[in-house]
Amino acid sequence: MSAPRGLTRLVPALALALAAADGYASQDFTWSSIGSMNSYRYAPGIVVAANQIFLLGGGTGSTWTCGSGALNGVQAYDPGTNSYVSKLAMPTARYGMAVAEVGGKVYTIGGGSGAETSGSFVAYALNEVYDPFFTTWRARLAMPTPRSGAGSAVVNGVIHVIGGWSGSAALAVHEAYDPATDTWTTKTAMPTPRIAWAAAAVKGKIYLIGGWDGAAVLAANEAYDPATDTWSVRAPMPTPRKGVALAVLNNRIYAIAGHDGAVDVSTVEEYNPATDVWVPKTGLGTTNYRFAAGAVAMNGAVYVFGGCSHLDAVVGRLSTVCDSPRLAWSVDYNSPANSTDEGRSVALDSSGSVYVAGFESRPDLVEDDNWLLRKYSPLGVL
Repeated sequence: MSAPRGLTRLVPALALALAAADGYASQDFTWSSIGSMNSYRYAPGIVVAANQIFLLGGGTGSTWTCGSGALNGVQAYDPGTNSYVSKLAMPTARYGMAVAEVGGKVYTIGGGSGAETSGSFVAYALNEVYDPFFTTWRARLAMPTPRSGAGSAVVNGVIHVIGGWSGSAALAVHEAYDPATDTWTTKTAMPTPRIAWAAAAVKGKIYLIGGWDGAAVLAANEAYDPATDTWSVRAPMPTPRKGVALAVLNNRIYAIAGHDGAVDVSTVEEYNPATDVWVPKTGLGTTNYRFAAGAVAMNGAVYVFGGCSHLDAVVGRLSTVCDSPRLAWSVDYNSPANSTDEGRSVALDSSGSVYVAGFESRPDLVEDDNWLLRKYSPLGVL
């Protein structure tokens, strides 16, 4: 008898499949404090460079109203020693700038100062680069469109700066900067204009998630493919938020804290671009509501710094939790009660069920020519 259709991805070990099926043994965060910065910062620039986490500028967010001042101070956090070191300040104080690391250098682009919805607000087109090795700042070609609160991400050494706030309107503009040539190129605009605050790159694509369009808090999730200069709409974030921080770990995007339109939240949600699926994760905690924090992943952990009224920082580390300890076997194909399996192979389907396939041995059969298929399925949490 021939094998049933669909068993084309068999693997030779049950243990391997059971480990994979332990997608029911998922990962979740444990959050802990890592001390405080030297200044309150909301919407800071944040990036990993020279084996440290750089915190650049930001707003003077010492109260729940965030304040309207801007900082030029720079700190570097060393996860290995859990310590902060002050670095050479930025030439221009600002918050909400696009920040990226390329070739070991840190680029700070755009940003703003003053209250965003007042006459005191100034949107910048500045492009200033910091060299951690020589401890120097220098100016580069300014961005064509002045703005604050843009999302930014790097793909193939090019910095993409997307969306933002002009001082009077949310923007969809998308401009790409090539540090190697010190040139800017206009790209296809984002479908939904917004103050994005953050963006994330996974496997060559850039994701803009959440934000504010000048009137409403958004859940929108839009993906940009630099190879084709095109956008696509993806599954929206379950909890609409502005001022949400994004971090990428293990090819997943973590949307952290923010403001849901009514209050600041500590919500953490995980997005898997490969499956276009969102999963809730353990939040930062009831005392860790943060708007416009900075977040970044380093050495297998997610670090969250500042936000309005926050001087402190936290780190989240993933650990494995078992979501479905109760499992049972069921028969899917031709498996009499007195049979045993021989020459078995194993496969896993998208639901987490394990299939064991092979020939059966039965006393009433002369030859082992009867194919069977058994299914090992999750029945739920007790």
